[in-house]
Amino acid sequence: LSSEWVPASRSTNWLKVKPEYVTEVEVEGVVIGANYGTGRRGGILAQYLIGIPKSRGGSKYLLSFCRVGTGLSEQQKEQIHRKLQGNLVSDPPSMYRVTGQPGETPHVWVKDPEKSVILEVIGDVRTIPTTVYATGRSLRFPRSKRIRHDKGIHDLTSLEELEEIK
Repeated sequence: LSSEWVPASRSTNWLKVKPEYVTEVEVEGVVIGANYGTGRRGGILAQYLIGIPKSRGGSKYLLSFCRVGTGLSEQQKEQIHRKLQGNLVSDPPSMYRVTGQPGETPHVWVKDPEKSVILEVIGDVRTIPTTVYATGRSLRFPRSKRIRHDKGIHDLTSLEELEEIK
């Protein structure tokens, strides 16, 4: 508390605390689409389009919600890539509600979400309005926290629950 603050100076005396560090929300969503990586990630699925249901208790439709490509190790990304092989198609299945916006459309879609991967995604609780995703709202600074092997398609966070949290 007695340290001196010096503008534009970086030191161990001060710690920057941004709201997104403090007000995170965790969302369990299912991978409904993916993009292939580039460079050292070339050839593997490295960025994921996440879908969530509109209401509690699931829904027969999944809404596109956000895109996430950070937070997982290379090994976890390779694991997801292997799991999704044989479950990929070029057009979105009818159970997905999507906008078709360029920022949303992945390289490949997951044909059967029940055989997909559930990710715990974290981001700023202050969701942002969007026309890119079908939910109409998305996470600010989303990133993967972990793969949820213990969760299934019926355990996803709903848009309704997210609005209550917000």
